[in-house]
Amino acid sequence: MDFERENTLNISEFNKIAVAHGREESVERISLIESRLQRGIFRLIVVGEIKKGKSSFINALLGIENMLPTASDVATSTVYKIVYGPKRKLTVFFKNIINEDGSPAQERPPMQIEPEQIEEFGTETGNPDNKKDVEFIAVEVPHSLLKSGLVIVDTPGLGGLFHHHADITWNYIPKADAVFFILDSVEAVASTDEMEFLKKLRSITPLVTFIQTKIDAAQREVWQGWEIRNKEIIAKATGMYDNDIVYFPVSANMKFTADRKKSSKHLQRSGYVDVLDYVKKDLIAGKQRRLKTRLVKAVMGEIGTLLDELNRKNAVLAANTDEQLNKLEAETKDTRSEFEQWERDVYRPEYNGFRDQMARLRQDTLSDLQNQLDPSPNGPIVAPIIRHFREKDFNPKELNENASEVQSKTVEYCSRIIHQIQDNYNKQSQNLLFNTMQAMGHEDSLVKYDKEMSSHGFMGDTPFVDNLQMNFNKFESVRQVAYAGMFPAMAANIAAAIIFPPAIVPMMIIGGVTGLILGRKGLVEKKKDEAVRKLQSVLQETVSRVQRFAFQQFQETSLVYETQSRDAFSNAVDDYRASIDQTIKDISVRRSEIKTSSFRDRSELENDVTSLTRIQQQCAASLENKNAKESL
Repeated sequence: MDFERENTLNISEFNKIAVAHGREESVERISLIESRLQRGIFRLIVVGEIKKGKSSFINALLGIENMLPTASDVATSTVYKIVYGPKRKLTVFFKNIINEDGSPAQERPPMQIEPEQIEEFGTETGNPDNKKDVEFIAVEVPHSLLKSGLVIVDTPGLGGLFHHHADITWNYIPKADAVFFILDSVEAVASTDEMEFLKKLRSITPLVTFIQTKIDAAQREVWQGWEIRNKEIIAKATGMYDNDIVYFPVSANMKFTADRKKSSKHLQRSGYVDVLDYVKKDLIAGKQRRLKTRLVKAVMGEIGTLLDELNRKNAVLAANTDEQLNKLEAETKDTRSEFEQWERDVYRPEYNGFRDQMARLRQDTLSDLQNQLDPSPNGPIVAPIIRHFREKDFNPKELNENASEVQSKTVEYCSRIIHQIQDNYNKQSQNLLFNTMQAMGHEDSLVKYDKEMSSHGFMGDTPFVDNLQMNFNKFESVRQVAYAGMFPAMAANIAAAIIFPPAIVPMMIIGGVTGLILGRKGLVEKKKDEAVRKLQSVLQETVSRVQRFAFQQFQETSLVYETQSRDAFSNAVDDYRASIDQTIKDISVRRSEIKTSSFRDRSELENDVTSLTRIQQQCAASLENKNAKESL
């Protein structure tokens, strides 16, 4: 019998026994993990620079031409979520309007659209800078791969003029089960910017697969040479070994030709056979295997608790004389005394210590958010940027026009800070919980504890400025001084800088503007001062907004986390205390039965004990066999 079928039968049998003995909460805990397994949702996030062929790759993967816009002059402006549906349907979901304090003010209902309207809401052509406040577009299609639980998320292209796309992308990456990183065979080999993005990406999710598109647009020796070179660049940037880099060269055009002609030759040459096989067998099935293992371990933990309870009941029913009951009662009371001593001398001090350490960790985390996201003029984010502009020459008109780019890079950097701080909270709190349970001798109770705070960056809605609202009508003659094209170089270096720790960031941001040239005094200096003051105001408000959201987000999620932690402790203690108390009651009932000679049949209870023991052994054996098979 296979792993899945055997354990499905075991779980069904366990549930019946658990309910018969009043253990509905055990069934509920198992059902939560089962529901996740049955839903089988696998989030595949597709990322890459503009015009690398992301949307074409997704269309070809599902064999649906023109599902997502792919015209050469069209850039994706928002997120597309491709999910299963009985028929093709497009639905636009809008961002909620947010008050200044971060609270929701108004909710806009989703809007179903026709396929020909997709560019109107989902591209830079129809919806530049996402002026229509689209959160994402849901694309439902009846495809077997999606029916298995795969959800594909197509993110806006990175790089180029669309700086705000990076903020959207980073909002989704922490939720990914896997990421497809798109490169191509035409534009250039993997760039420095792409590798900087990749290094940040792998710090959040290590499961990154590389897709090289458009192999039909280059000679075989050319695209194969690019593949070799790309792998060398990736290995150097990330420290990955060549064998660890999962890399697929593909052609969407060949895949569509194969679909139209039903040609296995074209399909094989397209590269999509290997990609589809990898998605099904390695990615989706891999997540399912992990969930199945987790489910079986959870069942084994619940069985252990129930077996302890039933063995105590069986021992009571096996006692047929007052002498036997007296002995059993004395042993049970001794157990209760030992438990009460443990609760007093071990549990309470350990739990109080855990609670105090969690409070300190929460306060330290809030302090980190306060300090590292300090929006004041002297804070670690705003101050170095403003100081640079005050100390160096720059073109105030270019700064006016490109202020949103500085703002965008600032939000991206803040998002990284939030992720790092929250991820650190997750790791420390998990260690605290495990170490405390271990000190109590109840680490097995963690099987029932299945809650981890989501770790992600800034998920709010920041209104980006178009410019600093400066008037340059009378400034044109001065503008001719000698400024030209310096701002893009500065912005690119700011983008690279955000991968470093906060202490290093000021120097990295400053380093990005060394290419600016000298200007004149007088009116030029006044315009520069005006630009810096307005930029400072914009950045302070931006960082303040992010900080408010981060506080709210952390306080809400940490409250849930700590509640779940407390429940993990109390469940372990309450279960054991209830079991002892129930044994004392069972002994009292048994005394009455002996006096009236009304002995209950133990066979049903013994059968349940035998069944649970068998299920526990089968679960353990199935895990052992599964692990041995996967190690081959």
